[in-house]
Amino acid sequence: RRRTCRTVFEHNSFVRNFGRIGFAWADRHRSKIMLSAFAVSFVAWLMTISAAFANSSSAAVVQNTYWAQGEVDGGSLTYKLGLNVIVVEKDGGTRTIEWADHACDPITFNSDEHGEVSVERPFCSACSAAANKCIKLVITAMITQVFQITTDLQR
Repeated sequence: RRRTCRTVFEHNSFVRNFGRIGFAWADRHRSKIMLSAFAVSFVAWLMTISAAFANSSSAAVVQNTYWAQGEVDGGSLTYKLGLNVIVVEKDGGTRTIEWADHACDPITFNSDEHGEVSVERPFCSACSAAANKCIKLVITAMITQVFQITTDLQR
């Protein structure tokens, strides 16, 4: 069975002929090309790590690595959405709400312009579900990026 797969996928005439196509320039500069690929992969890995910090439950970390931000009442109330928590900023103070802890309930605050305001969040549950799905994606991306970097260095 293994021999059949190798014959079909690796040793057939189409694959062998396609493998002979190449550019002499690329062959001469292979190390520079792969070093550039490594640099791009490494920067992508650093960006992925930065995105993974939004998985934190710390308000200070999420304030710097949030995935989405929204403002209410002309910016006096700001939401910063992480993958596990929402950081709500109002008048210099912050409040952290975990997605699991009734984060999608309406929030009430005092507005300078409108008095006491209750904000409904109709899309909150969809956002919460998306954030929960992204946690696995970010962790998987961080792990697989290591293999990408290793492959770039080996070539």
